[in-house]
Amino acid sequence: MDADVKDISFAFSPFDTASITNTSISFDAGFVFDIGIGIPLDDSWSIEIMTGVATNSIEKISGVETYSDVFGPYFQQSFSGGGGDLYQIPIVVNARYEFKLNESMNLGLFAGGGLQYSDIEVNQFLLGSASSDVWSFRYQIGFDLTWDIAARTTLGLNVRYSGTTENDFGSFEGVDIKVESFQNLAIGATLSYTF
Repeated sequence: MDADVKDISFAFSPFDTASITNTSISFDAGFVFDIGIGIPLDDSWSIEIMTGVATNSIEKISGVETYSDVFGPYFQQSFSGGGGDLYQIPIVVNARYEFKLNESMNLGLFAGGGLQYSDIEVNQFLLGSASSDVWSFRYQIGFDLTWDIAARTTLGLNVRYSGTTENDFGSFEGVDIKVESFQNLAIGATLSYTF
């Protein structure tokens, strides 16, 4: 999903300033690979630890640049373009509850939280080229529908929404770069094996 960048402002002199506002990063659909290890608590409840990697390319970066002096704004224009990549690596603990729908079909609901490492590389004619990484809190919720295909193996469909808290990428050329949240909607297949 699109990510909003906090407004940026900087001064060339005490009387001449610039700002970049309403900035949004749009992403192309990407690829996710996750692996998890679960521990059953009873017939329905379990706890799992999950990690993996998600990668998305940046479709465009858009916003508004404004230049001002002591008399107010004297130049303003919208910009759109650029590219780059985003890599996300979560480390999350999920609580899971599983409903047995019939002899071979199960519905699992899960929610969890943990940490996420994010690495972003951008290339934009106004903002320039930069690469930075950050750790933030991650939360997620989802469900999966699974079918027993063998005594200890299931195949399934997984749908998951996840988001992060604000991502502070630090200072780039004297300007603080903060992305409000990385939010993901993932749909994919699952393969589970019970030891």
